[in-house]
Amino acid sequence: MFKWSMDYQDGTKPSQFKEMSKEDRKWLEEALKQYTFNDADRLQQICKDLADKTHSVEKLVSMLTEL
Repeated sequence: MFKWSMDYQDGTKPSQFKEMSKEDRKWLEEALKQYTFNDADRLQQICKDLADKTHSVEKLVSMLTEL
């Protein structure tokens, strides 16, 4: 995305882009949030899950592998 932005915003000609509408911006932010992995959130969830001692050995191994 950075390379694309630089290719089209290098200042050699006027930009033809316009500001995104609020609706488009909201849609894009939600889409990016859905497909972005947050390591800190996942680590917190794994720690909470590990505190629950009702997991199978396979599930524990899977969580520890993620850590």
